[in-house]
Amino acid sequence: MRKENLLIRILRDLANLVADEAAQNPAFASRLDAVLHEVPRREKKTSVKSLPDDQLPDLFLEARSKSGDDFEHWLTDLDIPVLKALVRKHDLDSSKRTQKWREPEKFAKLIAEQIRARMQRGSGFLTTVAIPNTAPEMNS
Repeated sequence: MRKENLLIRILRDLANLVADEAAQNPAFASRLDAVLHEVPRREKKTSVKSLPDDQLPDLFLEARSKSGDDFEHWLTDLDIPVLKALVRKHDLDSSKRTQKWREPEKFAKLIAEQIRARMQRGSGFLTTVAIPNTAPEMNS
């Protein structure tokens, strides 16, 4: 057994012993609470749920209605969860480099570049939503 595993086992046994004593001895339990009161508790990290698509702004409409710098400035005013949801919705970061970003300016620059590039390529590249086939069927 490695030394770390031995130490972990000893500390667990000690913690169980202290918990058993605290359960049987109210005076010990109150003194233990007083000592442990100052131990900082770790807050659980809440996961950011993806925003529904109907709550997200239309990037292409906004890009058409604003100039390049105004569009980028408008993006920096959005919250980080909204920017992340927009990147996911439109698949603007296939390399996943934006997952740890916290600066709205970085998101704004990436989104503006990607949206401009898609708008220059043509209407087929504007959305990630599947477009139904409207070509007439060929009858044999």
